[in-house]
Amino acid sequence: MNKKVIIAGLLMLLFLGSCRGIIESKDPLLQLRERVEGFIEARQNAKLTLMQSYYLSPEKARIATFTYEKSEIVAIDMGISMKSAEVKIDNTIKVMGFTFKKLPQTMHWVWHANEWFYSPSENRVNPFVNSEKLAK
Repeated sequence: MNKKVIIAGLLMLLFLGSCRGIIESKDPLLQLRERVEGFIEARQNAKLTLMQSYYLSPEKARIATFTYEKSEIVAIDMGISMKSAEVKIDNTIKVMGFTFKKLPQTMHWVWHANEWFYSPSENRVNPFVNSEKLAK
């Protein structure tokens, strides 16, 4: 009977050891940073299908008409609930042979189904459109 108890104990330790990764959860800030970095890489490589996996609404994903050469996370402001965050990024883009550096961007990310997703604002302002003409 003593051997059975020892074997049962060892099996229990093995089982609990294998479940450790399931029980432990990542730091939300670290998990968000990894997701944002993955999104940045997908965007720089213009991989639409991969980009869609980062969007809360995948149909909103678009490939830019310019090239993202570099994007760098400047700051992450996570809400108190740890369910949403504003991520500030500096972008370097290339448009028609011209390079523009340190273009700021703020991205809204939300926690949904145990993962972080990019949720672009519905009321974004396009700086290249004359807002007075839109109001008419």
